Amino acid sequence: MTATNVKSPIIHVIINVLPIFAFTLCLSLWHLTDDRWYEFSTLIFYNMWWTAPFIAYYLFKHLHNLLPVHLNVTMMLKCSWLLIFLFYPCAIFMRTEQLISAPFLISTAGALFELLFLLSGFSQGENRFLQIIKSLSMDTLVVALLAAVSCYLGLLITSDLALWSKSNSVPSSVNFSNVYQHWPIFIGLTAQLFTLFMCGYLFYWLNRHVLIKRILKPFGFIPYSAAAISLAVLLTPILMSLYLLLPINAMGEPIIPAVEANPFDWANTRVFLAVLVISLPIITIVEWHQKSNALVRLKQHNTQTELQLLKQQINPHFLFNTLNNLYALSRKKSDQTPEVILQLSELMHYVVYQAQEPLVPISQEVDYINDYIGLQSIRLADHRNIHVTSRLDDEQTPVAPLLLIILIENAFKHGMELSNNDAQLTIDIALSNNQLAFRCVNSLSHSSENAPITYGLGLSNLIRRLELIYPQRYQLELSKVSQTFVAQLTINLDSTASSEGNNA
Repeated sequence: MTATNVKSPIIHVIINVLPIFAFTLCLSLWHLTDDRWYEFSTLIFYNMWWTAPFIAYYLFKHLHNLLPVHLNVTMMLKCSWLLIFLFYPCAIFMRTEQLISAPFLISTAGALFELLFLLSGFSQGENRFLQIIKSLSMDTLVVALLAAVSCYLGLLITSDLALWSKSNSVPSSVNFSNVYQHWPIFIGLTAQLFTLFMCGYLFYWLNRHVLIKRILKPFGFIPYSAAAISLAVLLTPILMSLYLLLPINAMGEPIIPAVEANPFDWANTRVFLAVLVISLPIITIVEWHQKSNALVRLKQHNTQTELQLLKQQINPHFLFNTLNNLYALSRKKSDQTPEVILQLSELMHYVVYQAQEPLVPISQEVDYINDYIGLQSIRLADHRNIHVTSRLDDEQTPVAPLLLIILIENAFKHGMELSNNDAQLTIDIALSNNQLAFRCVNSLSHSSENAPITYGLGLSNLIRRLELIYPQRYQLELSKVSQTFVAQLTINLDSTASSEGNNA
C-alpha cells in the first residue's frame, strides 16, 4: 500500500476522534480547580483514558486492511460497535452511578458523535446531514439558535433555583442532578425563556419580510427608519405586558429588558430597536449571498442545458447521408450492407451513451473518429485519399466528446463530397502534456475556392461549446491555402491552467 493510501485512513481516524477530543478538553477545563498547567494536563490525560475504546474502534475500522491476517471484519466491527457505543456508556454509568461523572459524559458524548457521523453519511457518500443543515432557511436557523440558548439558560436556572429566586443570578455550570430532580420546572422555564426570545424574533421576522422588502427597497431609508421606530414603539408595550403574565416573572425579578416591571419603559423599546438595527446588515448580506448562489446555480443549469442542446444538433447531416447510402446499398444487395449497418450502430451507440458524459478518454474519441471516417470511406468508394494519424502520450486524458468530429464533418460535407476523385483529406491528432493539437486539411471544389469562410450551424456550435467547456484555453484557426481548407484547433486540457490564450 502506498503512502497516500495509508494517509487517507489515518485522516479518517483523526476526523472521527477529533470531536470527542475537543469535548474532553472542554470537560477538563470545566473540572479544573487549580489554575496550573500541571493539573490541566493531568486532567486531560486522565479524561483521554476513557476515549481509548473509541480510538481503538476507529483505528480498527479504517486500518484493518493493513493487518496481515484478514478475519471476519464485518462481524468484528458490528460487535465492537455494540460494545463501545451501546454497552460501554451503560457500564460506565453503572460503575459511577452519576450522570455528571467525567467517564460517563465522555462515553455518552462518544456515542452521540458516532450517531451524528452515521446521520452525516446516511446517503451513500453524500453528506445528508450537512445537506439538511444547508437546506434550512435563515428563519429556521435563527429559531433553532434561540431554542438552544433558551434550553441552556433553563439548565443554568434549574441548576440553582434558590440563587435565581434571590438575585436572578445563574451558576457558571450546569448541575445535571438538580435538573434531573426538577425536570418539569426546567421544561417550563425553557418554554418561557423561548417565548421572550421569540418576541425579539418577531421583530427580526417583520424586519426581514415586511420592513426591508416592502418599505426599504421600494421607498428608501427614511420611510424605513420611520416605520421601524413606529413598529417598535407600538408593539413593544403589548408584547411586554403579555410576557409579564408568565410565571417565570414571579420566581424573582421580572426578566424583561427594563429594570422594573414596566412594559412602557424606554429600555424595552431600545432593545427591540437594536434587534432591527443589528439584523438589517445581516439580513441584507445573507439575502445577497443567497441571490448570488441562485444566479450561479441558474447559470450552471443553463450552461448544462445549452450543452445538451448543442450536442443534439450534431450528426444530422451525416446520419441522413448514411441512411440514404445504406438504402442504396440494400437495393443493390451489396455485401457491404451488413458492415455499414454494424459501423453505424457502433457510432450511434457512442453518441447516445458515452458522448453524453461531460468528458471521455481521448482514446474513445479517436476511435469514434476512425469509425466515422471508415464509414465515410465505404460510402465514398471512389478514389479519394484519406490519411489519419494520431499520437497520444496518454490515452486516458479526458476530453469533451464530439468536438473534433464537427470539423471532420465539414471536411466531408463541403470538401470531399463536392470535389473530384482526386480529393484528399489529411487529419492529424496529437496530444502531449495535456495539449491537444488537431489539424484537418481537405481539398476544395473549384466553386468554393474563392468563396469566403462562413460560420454555419456546425462551426457556430463548435465555437459555443469551446467557449463553455474550455474558456480562454483554446485556439481555432480556419483558412484556405492552395485549393485546400485548413482547420487547426489547439486546446489546453489542463483544468488547472491559467486562463490565457486566444478565443476564436
